[in-house]
Amino acid sequence: MPTSTLRPSRQKAMTLIEVLIALAILALSIAGVYATLMQSRRMTEGSIAQSTALTIVEGYMEQMKNMELNQMVGGSDAQGNPSMAAGSFTIPTLLNQSLPDPLTVSTGTPPALTSLNPGVTPTGLQDNLKSYSVDAGSGATNLFGSGSVSTTTQVPWTTIWPHALNYANAESDGVVNATNTGLNDLHLNLWVWVSDLSGTTAQATKVYGLTIIYTFQFTDGGQTHYNSGEVRTIRSNVPTF
Repeated sequence: MPTSTLRPSRQKAMTLIEVLIALAILALSIAGVYATLMQSRRMTEGSIAQSTALTIVEGYMEQMKNMELNQMVGGSDAQGNPSMAAGSFTIPTLLNQSLPDPLTVSTGTPPALTSLNPGVTPTGLQDNLKSYSVDAGSGATNLFGSGSVSTTTQVPWTTIWPHALNYANAESDGVVNATNTGLNDLHLNLWVWVSDLSGTTAQATKVYGLTIIYTFQFTDGGQTHYNSGEVRTIRSNVPTF
């Protein structure tokens, strides 16, 4: 009877070169996933900043639509009727019920958004630089990012917004004419116009146009970027509340 010889099976091991190739492929795959996640995060952060900036601007608009008309247009005539101020003036908007957060009005006609260089203030416009904290702790009493309500590093406004014209309007921690702002805060610059749309007919009901062109600053991939937007509305001498 023939007998069979049992031979041990041989398993081929991976060589060092094959191991290195496999590790390189794995590293490239992980790097691709990481890059995708980072890009997704940057897009999400940019979208959040855009939504936050727009919400803040719409909040200013709602205040102006509901305040006394003479405050919105800058003055009154001899009979006490609201009268549009001839030059630039300040609208007494608020951060909350007790903290002033005014807006200075620009004169002339609002420029087309496409004609603007984001982050650069054209000659003659009035900047309204605002800083809103994104690092405020649970004990924060307001949205501004300085002092005890924020852990973010403080830097000069001239560094954060080097192409502004009116740093006197900058705000940080609710203080007008502030020198510094938080490095990681949401930084906004608002240009505001109020225009009389009533025409020349004496019997026409007074109607005013409100325009805010806003620019917000954010950091993406270690680089500073500026995005701009525009909000327009109208109001009559009858408030909306």
